[in-house]
Amino acid sequence: MRAGALLLILLGWALCVRAASLSVQVGHAVSPLGAPINLTFSAQELPLEQLDLQPLARDFDLGPSTSSQSGDQQTLSLNLYPLHTGRIVLPAFRLGTAVSRPLILHITAGSDLVPDVTSHLSIEPAQLMVRQPGRLMLDICDDGSLLWKRPVLPTGDGLYQRPMGETQTQVMRNGVPCTLHRYVWDIMPTRAGPLSVRLPMLAASKFGTALRFPPPTLQFNAQAVPDWLPLVVPVGRLRITAEPLPARWPLRRPLAWTLTVQGGLGADELRHLLMMQLAAHPQLTAYPPVVKQLARANDPAAGFALRAVIYLRPGRDGVLHLPRLVFPWFDPATGELQAATLTDADIAVFNPLYRQLERAAALLGAAVAPILAGWWLRRYARRVLARRRCRQAIRTAPDAVALSRALRACAGASCVSPALTLGRWWERLPRKAKTPDLAGRVRLLEVACYGRGDAGLEELRQGLLRDVGRL
Repeated sequence: MRAGALLLILLGWALCVRAASLSVQVGHAVSPLGAPINLTFSAQELPLEQLDLQPLARDFDLGPSTSSQSGDQQTLSLNLYPLHTGRIVLPAFRLGTAVSRPLILHITAGSDLVPDVTSHLSIEPAQLMVRQPGRLMLDICDDGSLLWKRPVLPTGDGLYQRPMGETQTQVMRNGVPCTLHRYVWDIMPTRAGPLSVRLPMLAASKFGTALRFPPPTLQFNAQAVPDWLPLVVPVGRLRITAEPLPARWPLRRPLAWTLTVQGGLGADELRHLLMMQLAAHPQLTAYPPVVKQLARANDPAAGFALRAVIYLRPGRDGVLHLPRLVFPWFDPATGELQAATLTDADIAVFNPLYRQLERAAALLGAAVAPILAGWWLRRYARRVLARRRCRQAIRTAPDAVALSRALRACAGASCVSPALTLGRWWERLPRKAKTPDLAGRVRLLEVACYGRGDAGLEELRQGLLRDVGRL
């Protein structure tokens, strides 16, 4: 009787032990850094959702998990990403009365499938002050076979950050070629004291396999600015450039004067400095300046940059003088105030009405010039033909009367109808054409016409031909 009762007790205890079993299995005991490690928990009549996985967070980054249940058997599959290389001991897990056995893993730096990856985090400049812009750079070096995903920098207390560009180059590290991936952020400390930058796990992939690598950390100390420094004065070097302006501009037409300011100056501070310096120039303050932040995500060398557009509206023609702009900044190296300047410039402002009148006059001149030229050529041709006819008539005149008629038909420079008498013809001649020789030949021709002399007619003809040729 006692033996039967003892047998029943031992059987019940064995069933309870079987029902409360907990086992842990690992996919690979040896795994490269970055590759996932599959960890499987199996439990009999135990709630795996109550399992405490916090001890794994010391050596692993916990990835996605899946759970399943078949009857009283429950399974939990979990992906782990190691945070360092070397020997890692998985502790014994306890759930209720069940306890798993510990496991030992070996994490290597790279393998045939997963390359060895190194990463480094740095800032420029190495010493930052509050409100001083800087650059945070993450360098990841591998063999070029991985596809990386840009890490998201968490927003920390006391540090403003903005993601910028990324580059990929081939470099030599310790005599071995590697592919360097560089990610850049703009950063600016907002409070003094120790600050830390902690990135999430670096995510990559190779042939569809998700990989995660432990990120580097960075700690630095942000120095305080002097108490006397105004908030509108940026800390760190300030650079200002302006787009080229036209040499001439029409009156009362708005002109955009575009400035680019690179440094730690804020948009409100830049707008305030511009309005303060342009207040003495009414033609430059017709419109308030428009200030926008430049997005240069593809340029890792570009820091904090603002674009300001000043709209000019010249009110009178002449020379428009653009003033010299001065922007102060604090030099952390010397502890003194410096200034970034933009030199003054002049623009010739013209009245477009005058330009339109000049253009209309030019068009009118271009249209009238051919008409005047045609008229002058026609008149010149008529004079040439008239002179030829006169000379031909003088040359072929048989007697003095015909010679007189031919000479009276020569109208000279006026090209009018023939004169009735030689005296009237003489009156029509220009004063500079009335030479003594021509006057003598006219008198001889009048005498010959009345029959008082016919000798020397041929000599008279040749002299009149020369005189008519000079008219």
